[in-house]
Amino acid sequence: MKLSVIEDVFEISGRGCVVVPGIPRDISSDRKVWRGACISLHLPDGRNIETHIEEIEMIRYGGGSPPDDIAFLLPKKFKKSDIPIGTEIYLEDNKQNKSAEETA
Repeated sequence: MKLSVIEDVFEISGRGCVVVPGIPRDISSDRKVWRGACISLHLPDGRNIETHIEEIEMIRYGGGSPPDDIAFLLPKKFKKSDIPIGTEIYLEDNKQNKSAEETA
């Protein structure tokens, strides 16, 4: 299931990369996206990278309405230069990263 197309990437020192947009808030109720969920990054050059959601970012907006998507972090091994603008993010159905599952 396609989640989004990357418009920007922010690298946070000591934490990893946050991709924008992230997980759409209007994702259907029968689909759940969680920490450790396996995703596939389809880069514009045709390469695919299998990885997982490292963390879900919980951002509070003082009194304003929340954004249309939920930010998440990729594993720390990724650098901003690894994830080009235009990369498509796909949720891999019914898969969870085992290492994330063990630490959750």
